Amino acid sequence: GRHTLKIGGDFRIPLNNTLQPLPANADWTFSAALTNNPQRTAGTGFGQATFMLGLPTAGMSAVTPSLALAIRYYAGYFQDDIKLGPRLTLNYGLRWELETPKTDRHDRLANFDPAIQNPITRTAGGLTFPGVAPNSRGQWEPDYNNWAPRIGLAYRPTEKFVIRAGGGVFFSPAGGRDARSENQGISGFQAITGVSFDGVRPTFRMSQGPPKIYLPTGSSLGAATGVGGNISFLDRGSTTPYSVQWMFGIQREMPGSLLLEAVYTGNRGVHLITNVMNHNQLRPEVMALGSALQQQAPNPFASAGVFDPMISRGQLLRPFPQFLSVNDGGATLGNSTYHSVQFRSEKRMSRGLYFLVHYTISKWIDDTANQLVYLSVQNRPGFQDFYNRGLDRALSENDIPQR
Repeated sequence: GRHTLKIGGDFRIPLNNTLQPLPANADWTFSAALTNNPQRTAGTGFGQATFMLGLPTAGMSAVTPSLALAIRYYAGYFQDDIKLGPRLTLNYGLRWELETPKTDRHDRLANFDPAIQNPITRTAGGLTFPGVAPNSRGQWEPDYNNWAPRIGLAYRPTEKFVIRAGGGVFFSPAGGRDARSENQGISGFQAITGVSFDGVRPTFRMSQGPPKIYLPTGSSLGAATGVGGNISFLDRGSTTPYSVQWMFGIQREMPGSLLLEAVYTGNRGVHLITNVMNHNQLRPEVMALGSALQQQAPNPFASAGVFDPMISRGQLLRPFPQFLSVNDGGATLGNSTYHSVQFRSEKRMSRGLYFLVHYTISKWIDDTANQLVYLSVQNRPGFQDFYNRGLDRALSENDIPQR
C-alpha cells in the first residue's frame, strides 16, 4: 500500500565505573626555599636538596571515591512513510525517550537545596544527598516530557529535479557529563588536605607524614556538610538537553552526469550542559559597594567554628555566606544556534572521470562551547557573570564560517 510503518523500542543500561581523581595519594612540592643561603637567597638553594631532606614546601593529598554509576535508557518510536503520489513522499514519526537519573552503587553523590536551613549557621542553603530521605537515589528528578516529533518531505517535480525538507526534535543524553569523579557532584565524599610554606618553617617532615589527613564525612553531617569551604553538586532540577533541527534542499541533475545540490540547515540547541556554575556569586547590587566589600567585619558564624572571628563584608553578603563557592557541576542552561548553506557538485563516474566538490557557509553562536572541553575541565574559563548569561553568548569556538 501507500504506507510503510515502522514501530520499535530501545533499551540500554549505560554503566560507568569512573576514577580519574586528583592525586590519589599525595602531590608534594620541594622548592629551593629551605636550602638557600639566608644571607643571599638569589641563585642559591636547590629543590633536589630539599627533597633529600624530606621537607616539602607545598602540596596536597586527596581522597576521591571511585564511583560506580548507572543509568537506564528507554525509548519507543513509530514512523510512517506515505506515498502521496508518484512524485511526492511524506514521512513523519514520533519518538519518546527517558533517561533515568544517575545513581551510584553506594550513594556517593550530592545535591544542593537553597531553601533548607543550615543546622550550623541557621542560614539558608545546604547539601542534600541522593538516597537520603526525602530524596530518591537518583541525582536529579526524572524528565518524562521527552517527546521528539520528526517530519520529512521529498518532492520530484521532474525526473532530474528533487526538493527535500524536514525537521525534528532530538534529545541528547545528560548522564555522561564529565567523566571524572570529582566533577560528578561529590561534596562530602571527597576530602583534600593541603599544606603551604610560611616562609620560615617546614610544613612537615616526610618521615613523620602530614600533621593531619582529612577524610570524607559522607552524608553523615547532612546539610552541615562542607560549611566553611567550597561545595560541588548537580542540580536535581536538571532537564534533558535537546536540539531542534530543520533543513531545506534542492538537487538537480545536469547534462554529463553532473549533480548539483544546495541545502540550508538550521539547529537550535536548548538546555545544553554548561560549565560549573557558582551560585554564590555576589549579586550585582552588592558589587556596587566596591572596595567596601573587602573591609573586615565581625563574623556571626565564628562561635560555630566557621571562618575566622573577623571576615570580609563581601563574604557575609554572598547568597550563602556559610560557603565559599557553591558549584553546580553541570547545569542544563546552555543554548546555541547554527545556520549553514551547503553546496555540492558531484561528477559521477563516466569516461574514467569522477570528482566531488563541497563548500559550506555557516555561523554558530552559543554560550556553552568554551565550557565543554571534554577531559580538559580544569582549563575551562567559567561564566563571566552568573546573573547575566548573555555576556557569554558569542560566536562559538567551534564556528568555522567557511570550509
